[in-house]
Amino acid sequence: MIEKACGLMLLRRVNWHLSPPKGCGCSDRATLTGIDIPTIYARYRGVDGEVVWPESPKERLNLFDAGLRPSTSLDEFVRLRARQQCEEPVDLLYCNWQTPDSPHSNSASPNFRPLGFDVAMPITTETRFGFSAIFQDILFGAYGELAGFVTRLNQNLLFERIEDAQEFIQLRDHLGEAGADLEVSTEGAELLPVSIHLYEGPTNSVVVTC
Repeated sequence: MIEKACGLMLLRRVNWHLSPPKGCGCSDRATLTGIDIPTIYARYRGVDGEVVWPESPKERLNLFDAGLRPSTSLDEFVRLRARQQCEEPVDLLYCNWQTPDSPHSNSASPNFRPLGFDVAMPITTETRFGFSAIFQDILFGAYGELAGFVTRLNQNLLFERIEDAQEFIQLRDHLGEAGADLEVSTEGAELLPVSIHLYEGPTNSVVVTC
């Protein structure tokens, strides 16, 4: 059960083929989608990437709750993003995991632009990398049945309709039960649709010395 089904997160985009994070090897995975790999990395805006955490464990505990922070902490996150932007670009996202008990919502504050629905495992305070089934199984997957869902993705390479995300999950589960080599959580976390919103609000009030 997700403790906090919606909230803020900072995500550093990772090019697994050219510049993976330290300690991670380069990917040699091909794509069955017909989209060239540089274009995939340029367009995709889901939760695959490196989650940005404060360096101090104490600050992390104070700042985050179950991997996501309530939208009331937006000012803190805008400042944290500004500090991170001194090193490399990061996305400030509002994510809403669509659990069976939650209303299907794709809304956020006016400063956030809706990008679509990813299919992902919920993050926790121990998460380093976000896992996206769209990224792993459609954009860089080995099974044509799943890669075929690329025709239902929007400009951000996310699902525009939650119904398409749910249909994809059902097919993925069916293939997994039939023996397909698909990643599953060792802790029992389930894949769920998650609505993704990108912060595009003001930053001119944030002063950061890089």
